[in-house]
Amino acid sequence: MKKQFIAISALAASIFATAENHVQLGNETFNVDTLYHVTSGPGITTTGLRIEGLDNSNSAVQTNVFYSTIDLQNPDLELRGVQALDKEMASENVLQMGLRKNRQHDGQYIVGVNGDFANLSGEVKRTNGVTLIDGKLYNHGIGDANWKRFETHVAVEKAKGITITRNIEMLIPLRFPDGTDYNLHINSPRNEDYMVIYTPEYGSTTKTNPWGCECTMKLIEGSIVEGNAVFEITSECVGDCSGNSAHGSMAIPADGYVLSGVGYGFTVMAQLKPGSRVTMRPFGCKVDGKRAIVNHVVGGCPMIVDNGNVISQSECNDLNKLTGIQISATARTAIGYDKDRTRLIMLVTDLYTSNGATSGIKTTFGEKSTGLTFSRLAELMIYLGCHTATAMDGGGSSQLYNSVTGICNIPYGSTSYFRPVANGFFAVVTSPEDDTVAQLEVLQKNVRLNSGEKFTPTIYGYNSHGVLVDDNVTGFTLTVADAMGSVDGTVFTAGTSSASTHAIVSKDGLRCAVRIMTNGGGDFVSSGDEAPFEAKAPYEDGWQTGITDTLTGDADRSCEPVYYNLQGVRVGHPDRGLYIVRKGTETSKIIF
Repeated sequence: MKKQFIAISALAASIFATAENHVQLGNETFNVDTLYHVTSGPGITTTGLRIEGLDNSNSAVQTNVFYSTIDLQNPDLELRGVQALDKEMASENVLQMGLRKNRQHDGQYIVGVNGDFANLSGEVKRTNGVTLIDGKLYNHGIGDANWKRFETHVAVEKAKGITITRNIEMLIPLRFPDGTDYNLHINSPRNEDYMVIYTPEYGSTTKTNPWGCECTMKLIEGSIVEGNAVFEITSECVGDCSGNSAHGSMAIPADGYVLSGVGYGFTVMAQLKPGSRVTMRPFGCKVDGKRAIVNHVVGGCPMIVDNGNVISQSECNDLNKLTGIQISATARTAIGYDKDRTRLIMLVTDLYTSNGATSGIKTTFGEKSTGLTFSRLAELMIYLGCHTATAMDGGGSSQLYNSVTGICNIPYGSTSYFRPVANGFFAVVTSPEDDTVAQLEVLQKNVRLNSGEKFTPTIYGYNSHGVLVDDNVTGFTLTVADAMGSVDGTVFTAGTSSASTHAIVSKDGLRCAVRIMTNGGGDFVSSGDEAPFEAKAPYEDGWQTGITDTLTGDADRSCEPVYYNLQGVRVGHPDRGLYIVRKGTETSKIIF
């Protein structure tokens, strides 16, 4: 699935190469090289970086980072969670999630990452946090009190009103025979003043203490996931809050359920008798203490960037002590957004060693990837413009999906195994599906060649809505100025001159261009009727100034630097991220 990315990263010495490519993480500076950068859909780009250097303790940092940037002001975009197989208790890798959801033809799932931590091998096969997908409650969260101290949730209101929060409360009303609604929990440890429904998936017993009461019941109609279940009580309530060791930990019928209450739950259950019926009412949700109508909730842990501040080492230490989560450098997944919540970042970083780097993909991306700590991950998210960010499940679960190119990263050192996970989080395009190529883009953005070196452009094709539909367009014509070298089919060989041009790619009336510099660059030489620097999506990023400038190579540019986003559109002074800078006739890729 990565064949085109391999081609570009093999040219790392020639492409995106500038002497000043650095990334500032906290108070430390590292070298950075761009493995690839591509438009993935309207308002969506996907980028691969290689970060290397020594930190302040003289330890080597060598890691691959892959991330998608989503413009939340794009009208054709939505944010959605995905439940594995659209079923409770299921698992599915992120690639399978994206492919399966696209086959359902309810929006185009363009990019996505894995979601919550989950116990997929133990008796209770559920996520630690809440999982609400398309308004269906697949899990109420099984994380214990220690977990809840650190857990976060990504919640989406309407199409893309995203909130990353430490404070979310699902409201699950259960209507009793007296007509009163009481809030309910599902397969959760029974805390103070709780009422919980335990299902057979929870295990053979409720694992509760004797200080409460419990009864069995059966499902009459509806379902828990849909929030419309109707239950009939099938036993007397057992328990008297005396601490009698014979009470608690009631057996869960294989074809039934247990209703368990303590505190107020114990009190309200006194009205229940065999034959009584209780009914689930529509779900509700509180986000940061306020009622909200959310469609999707996916859990994570921990909050790594809060109001622009990096997670502290003391919080990391407490997290490791109380939950066992690894805090040393490893593969990671993160989701974050800027202060105005107009731009979203979904990011993963790899972990693998040289002993495992035997495939072409790994040796091309770098023979070793060390991953990141939570604090370093937070610094990177801030560097990319995030004001708020959370980590998701990491290690072997870390996967970044792209609808055309598959899984972008190398999950936990393996190119063939993608770990099944419980849920994921995706950016979805709602424009009409269309596989007709209407615009072109060169994957390579800024190529530097020495005499005799060869270059073959990789061409991406997009439909009229800006969705990537072909990652290997063939049959195009490549035009490069004769003074620069020679062209044989789609292969350019650099000559001896020191110059620069825009090599023009054309096919069926469509055009795009790639900047080529030979032997260190020099005077600009026209290759013909100049095309835009690269394909421009129909909807431009909301954070740009809106001034269109196609970088045509005119020699009368001001000597002051002019900045462009990666769609070739002029912007003001850049925010953090990847940009093109032009000074006079010289153009280079830089990272702020």
